[in-house]
Amino acid sequence: SFKKAFEDIMFSTKVIIKSKEEFVDFAKRLIDAGYDDIALRYIDSTAHMFNYDKKIVDLYEYAQGKK
Repeated sequence: SFKKAFEDIMFSTKVIIKSKEEFVDFAKRLIDAGYDDIALRYIDSTAHMFNYDKKIVDLYEYAQGKK
């Protein structure tokens, strides 16, 4: 499962994401697995790279809806 895999890699030094779509999928999976705070930190740290794209803004709303 995503949650188990993420727990296994959580302490590794890097997570490589190649596209905005991969990032959105990764963040949604974090949120769905209960890692809202981690997902929001990723979103906060990368939002400027995506020029606050609608999909990125939607992630904030998605995380808020899960709380």
